[in-house]
Amino acid sequence: MQLGIDIDAYTYPGQDIPSAAAADMAYVTSLHANSVMISFPFFAAGPSTVTARKSTPTPAALGEIVTAAQRAHLFVSVRPLLDESSLGKSRVVWTPPDLRAWFASYRKFLLPYAAMAQRLHVPEFAVGAELSQFETAPRWNGLDRALGRVYHGKLMFALNWNVAMRGAHGGGRTAVDTVDAYAPRQET
Repeated sequence: MQLGIDIDAYTYPGQDIPSAAAADMAYVTSLHANSVMISFPFFAAGPSTVTARKSTPTPAALGEIVTAAQRAHLFVSVRPLLDESSLGKSRVVWTPPDLRAWFASYRKFLLPYAAMAQRLHVPEFAVGAELSQFETAPRWNGLDRALGRVYHGKLMFALNWNVAMRGAHGGGRTAVDTVDAYAPRQET
């Protein structure tokens, strides 16, 4: 059974990433977790362009965090997460105005992270998360193929809870669906 936790990996210049990652993984294991998903932010640089900012770990820095998790004997997944501050709205309700341009920009951004995940034998790599308004776009298939040329592990796509309940599939034909976000609270 996986007992997991998600870490949002925002970085800053001058940060001692190996020490911070080791401390984070010690905390994760103190909670008796055996898996960790490492989410790393990316940002909208325009209506159909994505970019990294100073708070986005480089592939090498993310690799240091992954290595710390592996040293702690944790099952590791990595996931890009579109930071909503650059959108001005929730990623769940947002759609890029030019999907072709957005997917080209996103592919260019993601490929170095996928290569790092392959090099470090990360078992799962998310192609996207909570992009509900265009999760079924055919362009995900091309992204999956491009990522599959450099990363040979499991591709996944994180659906929002309400979308998963409708039986939707996201992230292209080769991505496995996962569920992101918490289920609606049940009143008793």
